[in-house]
Amino acid sequence: MPPDQCTVYLENVVWCSSSKSKGHSARKSVPMMDRDSRSELSTTSKCSPWSQRSRSRPFENKVIAITGSTSGIGLATAKYLARRGVSLSLADIQQHQLDPAAQAIQAENPGIAILTRVVDLDGAVNLAGVFSPTVDSIASLKNNDWDFVIAVNLTGVMYCLRAQLKAIVPRGSIVNASSAAGLVGFPNYPAYTASKHEVIGLTKSAAKEVGHRNVGVNCICLGRIETPMMTKVHELAQNKPEAA
Repeated sequence: MPPDQCTVYLENVVWCSSSKSKGHSARKSVPMMDRDSRSELSTTSKCSPWSQRSRSRPFENKVIAITGSTSGIGLATAKYLARRGVSLSLADIQQHQLDPAAQAIQAENPGIAILTRVVDLDGAVNLAGVFSPTVDSIASLKNNDWDFVIAVNLTGVMYCLRAQLKAIVPRGSIVNASSAAGLVGFPNYPAYTASKHEVIGLTKSAAKEVGHRNVGVNCICLGRIETPMMTKVHELAQNKPEAA
């Protein structure tokens, strides 16, 4: 699935969670996509519930923060929301790419605000993440590889979530990105798999904590998306020497 198709699903997640009454849980607000649903959401014109809502532009003049916003799903999401009148706050571990990303977004959407300081947030999408190196076994996993993946995929999400919850307005919505690896055990990727399981747990905890404030915290578990990171992962896997 290309990144721009994934954003259609993300947009519906944000809308649904911000429209529900307080106290909703992550599991009830964000159903997993089956094959039919994924096909239905792959084209905006087929997504009838959102097509009807888009006429009233419910995202216009909202402020949404996006992490991992310089490439892949994050950049596609930022562009998608900018077309709907959203003011954006962008963040990425690759800070040198933030200015080019902001310029690309504003070139396609003149007049859209890219904010460097935010007081009140209407929503946030935490998409920043890294993939772990393939290992033959957990016994061969290096401490540095484990620490880096957990630092970005879990601790980074927690830091962002903590800051966002301080700024989120009532009826606001935060979406954390996990993975299919967060639902099942993937062999040879222990750090990545563990980090994505933990993001789901963090999201469930936060959802119960702030539900009474009429704030939604949800998690999406993404499958294979055609992004630069995924392309690099496949290249590394193909170039890995065969075991003797």
